Amino acid sequence: MKRIILVLSLTGFFLTAFTNETYEYVTIVDWQFKPIIKVEVNGKSAYFLVDTGSDMTILHQNMANRYDFVPLLTSASQQKALGLSGKVQTIHRVKNVELIIGSTPIKALFKTYDLSGVVSSLRDRVGVRISGIIGSDVMKRYGFIIDYQKQTIAIKTKVKKSNN
Repeated sequence: MKRIILVLSLTGFFLTAFTNETYEYVTIVDWQFKPIIKVEVNGKSAYFLVDTGSDMTILHQNMANRYDFVPLLTSASQQKALGLSGKVQTIHRVKNVELIIGSTPIKALFKTYDLSGVVSSLRDRVGVRISGIIGSDVMKRYGFIIDYQKQTIAIKTKVKKSNN
């Protein structure tokens, strides 16, 4: 156990000391099943599930009015995917989304579809109502490092300026 903690500590040290990247640390609000973090969607607080198994970042379709985002309903802006229920779902791109994690604005091709099953399951099990899912598209782009021990997620914020 001490070796694992040492390795994690050294990894964090090397990430900040010997690279040109800086990280921001966000607290995991709940992590009984999968990490849930607090974010901002268009200036309003929301909870998102951090799901390494999801290829894309998805906003709950039923929250479009609450968070003022617009699903694009044209056939060119939709795709089919196997949903959590095992059925093929239509997923739409969205516009007018400003997602902020910690103080980091997130740029991505945001998608939307009905997450009601996931939302109610998590609400019943952990008492948190999620409004979306952070997928691996955002996690890869922002270099997410999930630290279950410290209950934090490190997010790459920007490249440090060199002194040359």
